[in-house]
This record gives sequence, structure tokens and C-alpha cells, in this order.
Amino acid sequence: MILHFYSVRPKIRAIEQLLAVSKEDNVTLECQIEASPKPFVSWIRQDQLILLPARKYIITETINSYKTNIRLKIIGMEDKDFGTYKCVAKNTLGESEGYIRVHGKCYAMSYGLSILLKYYTFSPVSRGSSYNCFTCACSINLNHI
Repeated sequence: MILHFYSVRPKIRAIEQLLAVSKEDNVTLECQIEASPKPFVSWIRQDQLILLPARKYIITETINSYKTNIRLKIIGMEDKDFGTYKCVAKNTLGESEGYIRVHGKCYAMSYGLSILLKYYTFSPVSRGSSYNCFTCACSINLNHI
């Protein structure tokens, strides 16, 4: 029996690159990685904070040969959790990154005959923790309100 071992520079594919969630929801981000030797993997938030497993963040890995699925579950979305996340894989042959953007869901409120539609997207205006709210570009069926 002959065994062949291949060296593969990390390649990443973000499963969903754009997610819409509501505040206080839980959300799971996922990246698929192909690499050999097995890569060191990490999650980084847009403020360059490396995320570690804790009550707020649950990080899991599923390994099958040279393929790895990594998941980041964020518990109870807050304003500071909206934004861009990066999954990173590094091995001796190189490094690769995948990006996932998490923004707020569209919602509609009915006030008599007028409809207020908002789309919350939270992006740091500066290095501080200021956030912006923009008008939504979503379409809705008025028959269901």
C-alpha cells in the first residue's frame, strides 16, 4: 500500500458572505477550509479583536482529511457584534482569509396607511463605537401587514 501526502496552501470559502440578523438573536458563521498540513484557524472581528471561545462566542471545528469546517456562533447579538468577521487559516505554505458581513434585518411597522421601513447596519464611524442607521432598500408585500 502506498500513501500519498499532499501539501496544500490554505483555501477558504465563507459559506454565507452576508447575513441579516436581529438584535438578541444567535447567529452562526461558517467557513470551509482546504489545507495540508492542518492549518491554525482563528476568527477576527472588524475591530481586529481575535475571538476566543467564551459564553459570547462558541467556536467549533469539524475535520475530515485535509478539509476543515470552522463555525463561530455568536450568542445574543448586540450593536457591537454587527460588522465584518474574518476567518483565517495559516499553515507552513501560506495564509488565507474569508470574510462574512453581519447586518441588521429589515423590518416594517405600520402606522395607519403609512409604512416605516428601516434597515439597520452597524459600521464603526471611527475607531469608537458609534453606529449608523440607514433607510432600507427591502421590498415588502403590503397585503401581509
